Amino acid sequence: MKLKIILFLVSLLFLRLFTYNDVAALTLYETPVELSVEEIIESFRLYQTIEDQNLSIPSLIKFPVDYEAGSSAVLEKESNTFQPHQVTVTKIKVPFTVESGGEDDAFLNDGNPDTYAEYPLGNENGENSAMLTFSYERPVNTFQLNFILGENVQLPDSVSIIELRENTERFLLSRKPLSNNTVSFPTSTASSFRVIFYYRQPLRISEIGFNDTGGRMMQKYLLFLARPGLNYLVYSSPGGEMPYIRTSEAGNFEEGAAVAEIAAPPKILNPYFKEADVDKDGIADKSDNCRNNFNPDQMDVNRNRTGDACEDFDLDGVINSLDNCPDKPNRLQQDSDHDGLGDHCDSIENRLVERLPFLPWVGIGLGFLIVFLIFKTAVLPPEAASDPKKPPKPLS
Repeated sequence: MKLKIILFLVSLLFLRLFTYNDVAALTLYETPVELSVEEIIESFRLYQTIEDQNLSIPSLIKFPVDYEAGSSAVLEKESNTFQPHQVTVTKIKVPFTVESGGEDDAFLNDGNPDTYAEYPLGNENGENSAMLTFSYERPVNTFQLNFILGENVQLPDSVSIIELRENTERFLLSRKPLSNNTVSFPTSTASSFRVIFYYRQPLRISEIGFNDTGGRMMQKYLLFLARPGLNYLVYSSPGGEMPYIRTSEAGNFEEGAAVAEIAAPPKILNPYFKEADVDKDGIADKSDNCRNNFNPDQMDVNRNRTGDACEDFDLDGVINSLDNCPDKPNRLQQDSDHDGLGDHCDSIENRLVERLPFLPWVGIGLGFLIVFLIFKTAVLPPEAASDPKKPPKPLS
């Protein structure tokens, strides 16, 4: 029995030896490279300092940032750790003032529906009018006026809308009866308008303004959770690809947090900034013809401004610097002898069976011999197998 087991194991060994081959190349997904705090800081051109805001509880710090600032990183100075942050974009209405009765009336556009401007009845038995003059900081493109009245206030009878340009006036709407709080008129682009309401009941206007269809100003804000008594540095304008930054768990910036909105701190040039060199080949990314692959020689045989290291000359989907056979397609990257040269272009194989072609036939012959021995030991009786000269016992 032991002989059978040994022969079987030897057979398996030979079978494994002569049938081994690499069948496919595996695709590996690399984890992001984590840089030190100092290396991350070197990636940004600018920074802003946010000193202790005298907070009593952790609060969201919110301040405007430029669209050109690019990606950002928030560093807590005391712990020397990067903090989660969020960038939001908010639509901002074009600022304007409303003059009523010869004076600006802030209640008409303060965003608070509980405040209002009141226009009493000067003529109790006849028609009254309220004239409002709008002045926008820049021209708005509009075709609609919206207003909110105080509680239980009746709609005015009618309204007129006039476009004001220097010393000229142009009626956009003349005495249109009102049926709701939205008034439409021919499209106009101007900075100043006059609105006249005609009414017979006391009038209270809470909010009023023109709908700007020409687009509103967009403002970008950065938010992060600041802790009481701590100071922060906000880095921006990365010099290249944004580095991977590990931060602590982020809270929900949308719900329940106190928000401290501050003016944008002044931007300061980062003295530690270094031009990005992702592949660490000594060539800055802005000048590197192959930014993500090490190629200090910057070879470019075909002079197409893309380094040879990151091209794919044989069109097999594997770039030259990673291809074990760059001049001949071999998508699976087989390399049976593991010598770094792909099978498709390896003229000298290092496997034993490649250098000694007769070995497979020796193996086949040895395999037949092993099978024969197994068959012989299995068919012959144990006594005959142990002493072939001894005659078999007579049958009883």
